[in-house]
Amino acid sequence: MRLAIYLFVFFVLSSSCNFESKNEDVNKTFFPIEGNIKAELKALDSMPVAILKYTTEGQLSDTALIDKATFRKVAEMLYTPDISSPGLKKFYKESVFMDNTINTVTMSYTTTEQEPVVRKIEVTIQPESENVRSIYVEKQEGPVVAKMIWTPGKNLQVITITNKAGEAERIKTEKYTWE
Repeated sequence: MRLAIYLFVFFVLSSSCNFESKNEDVNKTFFPIEGNIKAELKALDSMPVAILKYTTEGQLSDTALIDKATFRKVAEMLYTPDISSPGLKKFYKESVFMDNTINTVTMSYTTTEQEPVVRKIEVTIQPESENVRSIYVEKQEGPVVAKMIWTPGKNLQVITITNKAGEAERIKTEKYTWE
């Protein structure tokens, strides 16, 4: 897998700063988000660390200790549904951007269609080490928007924004940490 990432980064670096394509080729490979997250979850399972959940909604805050099985279910939200599946892949445009000022490569997957739940994914990688710096996923189901950011080795933050007609906007922030 590292070789695939290395080749991908090499292609990006050799083809200038910005590359954009609509995903007309259903055989094109998207970044393996699920594999990366599952690998980190497996490593997390082998460590003697606690996972803390900090929740804030309005003026209320709460802190709880959660088990790793519960955290696994929360982390699944980042890679389900899988946008690289044949039925969904056609909806997404891939953009790749090399930012030389902060030395990162960002791969973005976006859609302008209303059908898919996943609206946007951004994966930021450090090219020399091939390490993922963050994975951002934005989903929308009806009046609910979920914005999630996975920072490997540190935390997962989920912001849920609910906009129902006739009701005030509700914002709930959940942060799961294990550093």
